[in-house]
Amino acid sequence: MRIYDEDNDKSLENVSLFLTIEEAKEMVDTLEGLLVQAKNTATHAHLNDDNYEHEITVTIYDEKKLDGLHERIKKLIIDNR
Repeated sequence: MRIYDEDNDKSLENVSLFLTIEEAKEMVDTLEGLLVQAKNTATHAHLNDDNYEHEITVTIYDEKKLDGLHERIKKLIIDNR
C-alpha cells in the first residue's frame, strides 16, 4: 500500500477516510470493477463526493507490471518515497 499526497509530492504513512454510506458503496463497487481489470495491467478510478470537492484516486497494481504508470508513481511504489 502506498498513500500519496499529490499536493506536497510526498508519501504518507497514515490517512483517515470518512465516507457516507453511499460513498462507501460506490468505493466497494469501484474496487470490485478494478479487480477485474487489474489482471493484466495497473488500473485506477476516481471517486468523488456529491459536490466534486473531494476526490480519492484508487489504483490497483502488480509490482511486476508497472508499465503505464507515471514515473513518479513507479518510484513511489518501488522506493516508497
